[in-house]
Amino acid sequence: MHTNDFKAGLISLSLTLILLLVTDIVFSSLLPVIGLNDLRFSIHVLIILYLGLRVESPYLALFIFLVEYFHSLFTIEGWAMGTFTGVLICITIGFVKDIIHLRTKFMIFLIVQLFQLAWFLVIGFLIYLKLDNFNYVLTKFFNFIPTSIIISIIAPWIFPLLDRIWVSSGDHLIEDHV
Repeated sequence: MHTNDFKAGLISLSLTLILLLVTDIVFSSLLPVIGLNDLRFSIHVLIILYLGLRVESPYLALFIFLVEYFHSLFTIEGWAMGTFTGVLICITIGFVKDIIHLRTKFMIFLIVQLFQLAWFLVIGFLIYLKLDNFNYVLTKFFNFIPTSIIISIIAPWIFPLLDRIWVSSGDHLIEDHV
């Protein structure tokens, strides 16, 4: 990747991290105010899925690490498991990317929901290995269901916003998805 490619990726990533921080601040302060204390909502998984599905860069693992690191400011869960899981999911996406067509809002919803489920299975397994407590993983699963549905519903509107961020900084970083 040339220096211009790196700069374009850095600008796009910076704007994406600002979006993540703003949404994490809003959701971590707004949801408890309206009485939804158990709902933990963040678009960090959606951003990583977007990067895996649409961005071509040799720095993708670094981008994933930075997204997880910034998200870790708002969660007690560390960035390490999220980075590992994000890279693993993006490797999986790389194998099936050619057969994924995100032409409709329903397909975006479906693909995002499917990869969020895969994300949860990996994270749940890692948490189980760490804590040896399946009840905690089961509790997280029941909290995961509504959150994942909400994230999948907003994905068709967040992906075009991320398209603008990544295309405006460097057309060569984003894959043609139409």
